[in-house]
Amino acid sequence: MYKRGGLRVEFRTPNESICFLSMAKETLQQLKINHQDHHLSVIISSSGIISIWAFSRTPMEFQVEYATEADGPGLAKVNIDSFRNQRILPSVFPEASRQSLGEYKAMYSMKHLANPEMHVLKMTDPSTGEIIGYSRWFIPKSLGGETIPQMSEKAQEIARDPVVFAPRPMNEALYGAFRQLLETSRKRFVKDEDMVLDLLAILPEYQGRGLASKFLQWGCSRADQFGVRLYLEATGAGYPVYFKYGWRLLEEVNLDLSQYGAEGIETFTIMMREPQAK
Repeated sequence: MYKRGGLRVEFRTPNESICFLSMAKETLQQLKINHQDHHLSVIISSSGIISIWAFSRTPMEFQVEYATEADGPGLAKVNIDSFRNQRILPSVFPEASRQSLGEYKAMYSMKHLANPEMHVLKMTDPSTGEIIGYSRWFIPKSLGGETIPQMSEKAQEIARDPVVFAPRPMNEALYGAFRQLLETSRKRFVKDEDMVLDLLAILPEYQGRGLASKFLQWGCSRADQFGVRLYLEATGAGYPVYFKYGWRLLEEVNLDLSQYGAEGIETFTIMMREPQAK
């Protein structure tokens, strides 16, 4: 049944399921690598049978950290994939490939990183190192805590006007209308010392695991510490979690894409959170 020199391996998982494998000695290390998400206890009996017991590792925490210039491509991926059901991006760049959109979004992130009042945060999967969450918080310099980005000369140059690197053709009328719509609401409701949640995005395959809450706790705790309000523009998908964290509806605004050669209507919910007493 087994090749000469082979090993009979018994692999017990935390739920007590058992897997028997036949392998050469040199492949044992590969088994350990493939099951690195478990603690492995290797026992060799007198009969030469190796038993490997697997115990689930304590999950490593998904940490909120400041993003850097090198994170641009990862931030771009999260941004694009998280809002893939919205019509805005494909309508503004109707012929752009996934690659060209990613490159442009990565370059546009340099503008945010270069803004000392914009706190650009990331979350990575500790088992893979992949960026799976992305958030931006505008904190007025009057509140302190300005970021001091370490950026290359090339990134600083890109940050000055990243739109020149946008894929073509570009529906500039729609792009302008979208920006004006949101800027109009901000001017109406945001005061000088208000904080703004500018973006919150989690990769679709990681959604529903409470990861967005880690970003919200980061921002809300600071707003409460400063005693200031928190403003945001929410999509329909984000509204419930924002409401849970204390944001309340100010108004809804709509963008009719058909007026700019596209299709559909995009709705944004304008919300404000009052500071919470500790």
